[in-house]
Amino acid sequence: MLDSNQEKAIELQRIKAHLQELAGILENTGESAQEGLDHLEKFVAALDNRSASKSHGPIEQEFLTQLDKFVKTKGMKLFTYRLISDAPRTNAEQELAFKQLKHLLRRIIGYSAAGTYLLAHGERMLFVNPKESFQTIVEILRQMDWTVERKRIQTERTRRNATVHIMHDPICWMHELNLLREKWAILKKQIPIRT
Repeated sequence: MLDSNQEKAIELQRIKAHLQELAGILENTGESAQEGLDHLEKFVAALDNRSASKSHGPIEQEFLTQLDKFVKTKGMKLFTYRLISDAPRTNAEQELAFKQLKHLLRRIIGYSAAGTYLLAHGERMLFVNPKESFQTIVEILRQMDWTVERKRIQTERTRRNATVHIMHDPICWMHELNLLREKWAILKKQIPIRT
């Protein structure tokens, strides 16, 4: 038991070292977004090569698998804050503003109506830097080329139709429908037919 816990502790120490290297790559603002992505991909590839040559425990192997999958799915999105000067590293402030807006809407028009309202009108909402003065925000909005910005927003936001509104994952939705059909078939057999 002591040996297995010691092996786990060694694995966790190696994972901690990987995370420190990873933090250094993500926090290096001296590199451009593309350079940061290249550096990150090389780091993950080096970890993959090391994991193929060494025997890792299950915890570290799972960490490396998830890290590889994460970097492949997120890619350049991890470095978008470097594309705009003075952009925040995270969208935490935006998420907080959106949460406060949802809270306000829920108090005014009700819990379920707020969700429907946000899905219907969310694409026309803009979040601005609250540290800017009102006049500066108005001036920025007046100077914007709205047709160009509308096209940029439409490429980033996915459209929601009625089916996606009900179930966001079409595969899961089809699975749910099939389960409901099976249950209905069983119920039809059990219910006596009245004539």
